[in-house]
Parts: sequence; C-alpha cells; structure tokens
Amino acid sequence: MSVLIVLPPRQVTTGGNWIYASRIKKGMKEKGLDVQLITLDALTMDAIKQAGLVQTFNAYTTGRHVMPLAEAANKPLLVTMTGTDINEYLIQEETREETIRVIARASHLVTITYDAKRRLIDLLPALSRRVTAIPISVDLPFSQIDERASWHLREEAFLFLLPAGLRGVKNPLFPIRPLAKLHSECPRVQLGFVGPKMDETITRQVMAAVEQYDWVHYFGEIPHERMYGFYRGADVVMNTSKSEGLSHALLEAMSLGKPVIASRVNGNVEVIEHEREGLLYTDETEFYQAAKRLLLDSSLRMELGNNAKEKVLRSFSYEAEMDALHHTYLSILSLDQSDPIAVCR
Repeated sequence: MSVLIVLPPRQVTTGGNWIYASRIKKGMKEKGLDVQLITLDALTMDAIKQAGLVQTFNAYTTGRHVMPLAEAANKPLLVTMTGTDINEYLIQEETREETIRVIARASHLVTITYDAKRRLIDLLPALSRRVTAIPISVDLPFSQIDERASWHLREEAFLFLLPAGLRGVKNPLFPIRPLAKLHSECPRVQLGFVGPKMDETITRQVMAAVEQYDWVHYFGEIPHERMYGFYRGADVVMNTSKSEGLSHALLEAMSLGKPVIASRVNGNVEVIEHEREGLLYTDETEFYQAAKRLLLDSSLRMELGNNAKEKVLRSFSYEAEMDALHHTYLSILSLDQSDPIAVCR
C-alpha cells in the first residue's frame, strides 16, 4: 500500500508543510509503508491512480482541487486540517462552503492539536467520529556547526531569531518596531530573520528594514539540516504568527531548551503556558515587555528553556506521532468509504 501526500502548490523544502510530510515519509518507511510527496501544481491523475490512499495538507487550498481526482479514481481521501482551515477558511463567508464540501466528502480528517479537533467539532458536530488529533513531533537533525560564527555579529550581541517564511500570516514585520525601541535602550539587541521569501510585498518590506537598520539581519532560506545551529546560536526564538496550527520551528527551538516569545493564538497557546514554557503576547506593548524581560533576566531564560524542552519531550513524541498516523492509514483502508460525512451547515 502507498500513500500519496499532496502539498499546497509552490512549496519550499524548508517550510513547515514539507518538513512535516518528509517526517511522515521517513516514519512510514520505518514501518514498511511507502509514502510519496507531490505538490498540487505537479499532481497528475496517474499519481492518484497509483496510490492506495491520498492525503492532502489543507482542505481549502489543496483539498478542493484533489477531491474530484480522488473520487474519479475511487481513492479514499484523508485531509490534514491546517490552522488556516479552522481559523479562517471555515469561518470566512467566501471560503466556508467550499471547505465544508471537502470536509463532508473526505474519508477522514486529521488535526495536529487536540484544541483544533475540539474547535472543528464545535463548528461541525457530526464530525466527532471522523476526526483524529495527532500532535506533530520534532525530528531535528543534529549539527555541530557554529552558525552564529558566520553571522558577523558582535560577541555581546543578543539575537532575537524569527524562523518563518516571509509572508503575511507569519507577520514578520511585527517585531521590528518594539525591538527598535528595545535596541535604542540596549544596542546589543539584534533581530534575525531566517526563512524563504514567499510574499513579494512582505519580502520587500523586510529587506527594506534590513537596509535601514544595522541591527536587523536576513540570513536567507536555510536547509532544515542546518537549523539546529541557528536555534543554538539565537538567544530568543520568536513566533509572531497571526494564525497558527502548530509551529514546527517553535517546537524545534523549544526542544533545544531555547526561551521563546509567541503570539497568543490558538496553536501557540496549546503548546506554551505563559510564564512556564515561554512568554505569550497580544500586542506590541506585551511583546516589548516580554523581550525586555528575557534580555535582562538570564535565570528566566534558563527556566523557560528547560521547561520548554521538558514539554516537547513529554508531549510531542516522534514515535507516538508515527504510530498514530500508521494506525489511521490502515484504519481508513480497511473501512467502507462509500458513505460521505453528513455535516450540519
């Protein structure tokens, strides 16, 4: 049996979706199951026909295009519901109907947090028996390379690192203003971006800030196998997303014991208890206050980092994720998929 995972179009291999899918491919290979990855813009009917099961990441962006092909080939469709699906596409009037149509005709649904499953069932109660929460895990390649040495920062520099694609939902411009205030008070404060250039307008604005401020840096799109060194070289790692399912970058940084600052959105709140595994914020003032606390208090950085590392080890196990996915795949293929999900509109 083989699984075909269809990712949104124009995916970058350093992005969260690709890292997630690659981890699944690796984990299923260990269990004797073949998984193939393809982006929507490269998808063919032949690829669908050769699969035993088709899985899409994102119901609206990807699933609505894959669904008719899977139905024509009589293949079961598993939909991984993203944070954007639940937080935006199921709510917004212009995308709600199409998203529900995909959900209703899917064989099964997966969410990557328990809270996302609860919110999905609250929106569509009839889904309760057709949705499984499988928290993502961390599988970060170890590296001995000292990436910080190549950044040409002063030895005393204190680096706030934002690992994210340069696009609107990741809100990369947000930390510039509050960190500019903090930099004016403490010149060793530095801001670093690492991630692919995904939105032309956002990228242009980030690059303008890099040109304007000598304390703002763009380190480029970095292969996943080098990210270990980037997390280790940072003093604080940030997630500034407007909407989040569950951030691989955030979990990876936490797994290395790094203190984190994160926006108070659903996916971040589920993994971080404020003042225990990290600091959460809702606006610029709270972000500034959190950044200043971490800058000035090394014991707080250590305490939050240690708690974060323990949380990831305890709750985001690679083995548990792979076991649950493998069970889900086998269960779907053993069931009669002729009856679509009935949903309340």
